[in-house]
Amino acid sequence: MVVVGPSGKEVFLELRRKKLEEEKRKGGIEVSLSSKEAEIVSAMHPKTVLYALNEFHARAMRELAEANNRRQEVSVQLGNVKNERSQLLAERNVLKARCRDFEKKDEDSQAALERLEEELAAEKKESTKKAGQIYQLEGYVMSQHEEGFYKAMRQASHYFNFDMGGERFDIDKDVYEGSVITVGNRNLVLLLRIELLLCIFWFYKLFVELWLFTFWTCSNAHCEGGHKVYSATSGRDVLGNSWPGCTRPLLARMVFSFVPSDP
Repeated sequence: MVVVGPSGKEVFLELRRKKLEEEKRKGGIEVSLSSKEAEIVSAMHPKTVLYALNEFHARAMRELAEANNRRQEVSVQLGNVKNERSQLLAERNVLKARCRDFEKKDEDSQAALERLEEELAAEKKESTKKAGQIYQLEGYVMSQHEEGFYKAMRQASHYFNFDMGGERFDIDKDVYEGSVITVGNRNLVLLLRIELLLCIFWFYKLFVELWLFTFWTCSNAHCEGGHKVYSATSGRDVLGNSWPGCTRPLLARMVFSFVPSDP
């Protein structure tokens, strides 16, 4: 009698079942196959199943390596993000401190501005009060000035026996060089005299310049018709015609023709 042992497929399935149970006990992965999947696996050749498992294992290892690489990259990125977050938090704290300082300065500036506005309002009120007092004092001074003027006029009328009525006496007028004129007209007379002095100075300057011109041309003079002719005054016109130079009498007449006879 020949005893037939279990086939290779049955051995593989038994080993796989034990391995899955062991992994399940260890808390590993749990694989559950449906009845159709179990029939397909049971119908497969053991070598085919081993090849498929090897392929799945190799693919899983590649994916695991890629996942580890991605995990390392993500860890590096996470570290960078944490560093950036720390820097941003530090900058935020600095900015918050600056904002608090600016808010404090703004509050101080606002308080100082309010104090200045109050002081300005008080000074404005005081200035208005002083301006009113000055206006009153000006009116009082003018009234006292006019009253003093009329007092002096009444005393002069009493002592010298003259009539102070009419419009002969006016506080807006004054005696200037023997004439009674308005105070504004006196200033006008002074301006006219200043202008007259400036005109006299200008004529004197012109006379000196003409005299210097005459003296300069004397060095280049030659005789013509009994008089000295100054070559510096001779020349030609635009048509090319020549004209004789000026003589000393002619230059003298030219000089004295510009000098006013009665300054």
